[in-house]
Amino acid sequence: MMQLFIAAFAMGTLGSFHCVGMCGPLALSLPINNNSFQSKFLGALLYNAGRIITYSVFGLVFGIIGKSVALFGYQQWLSIILGILIIMFLLLPKKYTAFANNNFVLTFLEKFVVL
Repeated sequence: MMQLFIAAFAMGTLGSFHCVGMCGPLALSLPINNNSFQSKFLGALLYNAGRIITYSVFGLVFGIIGKSVALFGYQQWLSIILGILIIMFLLLPKKYTAFANNNFVLTFLEKFVVL
């Protein structure tokens, strides 16, 4: 029983680094007015509602995509191919990857950035 508590504590402690690194800066950047309780509450409510709705929609969309891939029997092969690609991009130098000199993704994303 003690091993279960140690494992839960370790997972919670290690998982908190994700929250501090990703969610912390987002929460700190919220434009919450410090003058009234109502504005703090409303800002936190809107932030968390938006976060929950966004994660739910992403889960629904990728769940539907994953279910359709699983129905066709391609999920195992897709997982293997994507795993190999991830390992290849990590281990191989950039000069050997297909997209090293291609700035298509960067120029595509620059269209959505407002300066």
